[in-house]
Amino acid sequence: MKSLRNKVIMSAIVLAFALVATIGSTYAWFTVSQTVTASNITLTAQSGESLVIRLYNNETLTDPLNDYPALTDAANYVQQISSYTGTIYENMTTWKIMAATAAADETAGLTDYTSLNPKALRYMSDLSDGTPTRTLTAVTGGNQVDGYYIDIRFWVMSQTQNSDIVLQDLNISSATAIEEAVRVATWVVWDGVTEADVNATSTPSVFSYDNNSGLDVGNDYAFAFTTLMTGYMSTASYNTIPNLASPDDNQDQLVGLQRLWYASGTGTEITNISTETLALAQTVASLLADTPSLINVRIYIEGWDAQTVNAVLGSEFSVSFTFMIQDHTI
Repeated sequence: MKSLRNKVIMSAIVLAFALVATIGSTYAWFTVSQTVTASNITLTAQSGESLVIRLYNNETLTDPLNDYPALTDAANYVQQISSYTGTIYENMTTWKIMAATAAADETAGLTDYTSLNPKALRYMSDLSDGTPTRTLTAVTGGNQVDGYYIDIRFWVMSQTQNSDIVLQDLNISSATAIEEAVRVATWVVWDGVTEADVNATSTPSVFSYDNNSGLDVGNDYAFAFTTLMTGYMSTASYNTIPNLASPDDNQDQLVGLQRLWYASGTGTEITNISTETLALAQTVASLLADTPSLINVRIYIEGWDAQTVNAVLGSEFSVSFTFMIQDHTI
């Protein structure tokens, strides 16, 4: 491993970007033509912690610390990113998002999902009427003009001390309810602790947002096909994710699989969404001092969210959050 050559003392990092959504259809989430164009991305410092960050730019991950010495030089990490010229994100304004779902591990043809896998998003491709079939097909990609998600990868490094980091103060803002359907997923791509590519094996975390003190949490994974909607079936149970009596409450089970982000303010904790106790927040990554790790942030629109309907046509929304040091580890 290369030694750190320069120190740049920074804070926890905020990733903030505005997305413009124009959604045109008269049907359900799986047939909606959803266009989400990223128009602005900024990274800014928040406190006196020693995190530094830089955008991923297609570095190969066989032996990145030796192949790219700049990765271990904190002078090459910045407090704020305002230009993407010359990076893999320079065409970001042409990218689009179509609704998909992270819900997974269902009984064939049914909607009794038992897990969330944002690494393997799927869209609904079978509208068979009169049967329970809800066929899901793997999405064709992201970061493109007809994609299903936006991925942003960046190198994060903790100077001086080993650190666990969490997501803090997630905020998704919009004039419409689309903010309730947006999800933020994170996972480690290259682990600086083991110095290995772990993209295929690392466990992802899914975070959601609620702007109404918990009143909207019940809408997560609560999309319902209604009468006259394409895909509506005469058997009521085929039109939703099962929401049965405890303990077989599939919808609430999925909500419970979402991870907690750290809410730094008082009175802002929301069950299954956020926590005011830093130690209870989900660890996004464990960082080895002066050694970068590569983290993927995926933005997608959850098709099974109750808010993924025509009411959010033409929406504009922004997403922001902070990477915060949870604990210094040995």
